[in-house]
Amino acid sequence: MIADFTHRVVDGARAGLCIVIVLLAPRVGHAEPPTPPALPDSLPGRWQVLSVGEKKVPPNVSIFWTFDEKDVTVTVANGDVASKRPYATCADGEHQVIRIDYDAEMEPDRVGWYEFKDGKLHIQLSLGTGKPPTERNEDEVMIFEPAPK
Repeated sequence: MIADFTHRVVDGARAGLCIVIVLLAPRVGHAEPPTPPALPDSLPGRWQVLSVGEKKVPPNVSIFWTFDEKDVTVTVANGDVASKRPYATCADGEHQVIRIDYDAEMEPDRVGWYEFKDGKLHIQLSLGTGKPPTERNEDEVMIFEPAPK
C-alpha cells in the first residue's frame, strides 16, 4: 500500500513536471526575436557616403550629406561645410527623383534617382545635363548609410 501510494505520488510529480516543461518549452531558448530597427525610408537625416560605384571611400575619409526639409549640406569629418544647396524630390512614375539646385550660370542642377535598399540610400545623379539619367549605371551610384550619432 505504501509502495502503491509512493508510485502514485512519483507518477503525479512526473506528470506535473511534464506539464511545466511543456508550458515553459516555447519560452526557454526560443525567445521571440528582437524587432529589427526600422530601416530608413526618407531622405531627411545625416548620411555617410560609403562608395561611388565600385570606389569605396577610404577609411580615413568621412563625407556626410545631411538632408533637412529643404537643403542638402555636404560636410567632411571635422564639420567643415563643402556645400549647401536646396533640393526637391518627386516621383516620375518609375523612380524617385531628386533635384539639387545649383547656380545655373556656374553649373547645371544635378538631377537623379534615389532609392532605399537594405537600409542604405542609393543616389545616381546626372551631371551637366539638368535631366535625370536615361538608364541606371552602377558606376555612378553613390551609396550612403545612416551616419553614426
